Amino acid sequence: KECVNKKTQEIYQRNLTSREILTEIEKISFKTKAHPSPQIDIKALYPSFPTPFRRSCINTSIGMCKSYFTNLDLWKNRTKKNKSKNPPSPPTPFNLPTFYKGTYEIKLLDIQNQFVRLKVYSQGEWVFINYPISIGKKQLKILQSQEWKILSPTLVPKRRGSKTEWYLHIPLEKRVSVKPLEKQKKENKNLTTLSVDMGLNQC
Repeated sequence: KECVNKKTQEIYQRNLTSREILTEIEKISFKTKAHPSPQIDIKALYPSFPTPFRRSCINTSIGMCKSYFTNLDLWKNRTKKNKSKNPPSPPTPFNLPTFYKGTYEIKLLDIQNQFVRLKVYSQGEWVFINYPISIGKKQLKILQSQEWKILSPTLVPKRRGSKTEWYLHIPLEKRVSVKPLEKQKKENKNLTTLSVDMGLNQC
């Protein structure tokens, strides 16, 4: 994307953000008043396909492609001595749906009465269906706590012999206040520190 530096008025190029890429993809794939003739009309192909799922698919694809190109650039810039023979493999599609707001609801009434309400495609239409779930006491306590924020869960299949079990991976977010490191060192000279890559968003 071409941008202008407000201070120097210089023109420079920058990569599009994931949100900007989503907007550009929706311009060419979703019919609106502003864009009446998209290259691919998803709404015409899949009339009842929920908007959160459409955006989930696009955002997942964006993340996979950005990761691929980052790894490819790193591979190209490595010296022959440290470079593997084969470049990173391009991403391949997989069916691990992420449920965004409006497509799921977790009900934790008590330890024996728990279910998740998911929007799924059934008998030709998108409907909400309740599924019983099993959550341990420790996990139940965390999910019911006001300290933790529940983010968008992902449905993940796991093979168990000839059967397939389904798990709902629920990411959580908790805000933590930490004193500046220099202040902590003054208070505790024997303080052990651990550096963490700030690119890590989910543990």
